[in-house]
Amino acid sequence: MSKPVWIPEERALGIPTLEAFAGTWQTERLPEWKRSHARTVGEALDFWVLPSIGDRSLDAIARADLLAFRAWMHSHDRHPSAARINKVVGVLAALLREGTQRYGCPDPTIGLKALQIVEPDIHPFSLAQMEAILGALEPRWADYFSVRFLTGLRTGEADGLMWADVDLQGAMLSVNRAWVDGAWETPKTRAGRRDVVLAAPVVAALERQHDRSGRGSLVFCSRNGTPLNRRNVTRRTWYPMLDALGLTRRRAYQTRHTYATLMLAAGENVEFIRRQMGHSDARMLFTRYARFVPNLTRQDGTAFGALVRGIA
Repeated sequence: MSKPVWIPEERALGIPTLEAFAGTWQTERLPEWKRSHARTVGEALDFWVLPSIGDRSLDAIARADLLAFRAWMHSHDRHPSAARINKVVGVLAALLREGTQRYGCPDPTIGLKALQIVEPDIHPFSLAQMEAILGALEPRWADYFSVRFLTGLRTGEADGLMWADVDLQGAMLSVNRAWVDGAWETPKTRAGRRDVVLAAPVVAALERQHDRSGRGSLVFCSRNGTPLNRRNVTRRTWYPMLDALGLTRRRAYQTRHTYATLMLAAGENVEFIRRQMGHSDARMLFTRYARFVPNLTRQDGTAFGALVRGIA
């Protein structure tokens, strides 16, 4: 039972160690963090940060220490990516900014720049490959991946889809939640909470799926009605199917990239695609997918030449 009033705890005298303040900081920030982010912060602190410099007091950590810590991560046997290093250092920097401000210490994170990240390449499937994939899967998985290929839903969004979010008659579904690493989460951005228009093959796939799981709340689920385990789906269904077809192994998330490239190739309005995918703006569509769409990547000037042909 909670106390009738909140009484501030006595603050310890002196400047705490990084580890001591980390516990306070995590407790204070927990109400505003999603569960997955809280887990990410905890893992970053417990594995990388605290075993290394957790015993240092906040005022004893200098900019040089942060640079040395980052260099150590870069040379670690686990070979973390630049993105991973940036994420861990970002957690440490956020912790230090709050702590140094609170205790009046110099902030060693001022001017600290993130490592440059090379945007990971994407490998969408062609229309023919998508058709081959769906034809190679057993019916329930073919319907599951049809929905993913033809709506652009993220893995957690597809796995968290409920029948209450699906309007088969109106050919529409709503993205309101996601099932991520064993927990429910809401969309990270306002754009992520969206309505998705369904093409006829998606409606047909969902109608077939309704015959399988319509008595429960989840659209796609295990045989006992629990949410899918994405790792099991990847290991037992997705990769074996790619191997059988002789296709290079790639994450099932490429279904989302496939949706984007097919929509662009079909000439759909970019703003409509943005809304369908839950992007905050349309820039990513051009920066990430344009090279896969012939009409957007033509560099021979023929389209412009045709436009101005009648000009003397």
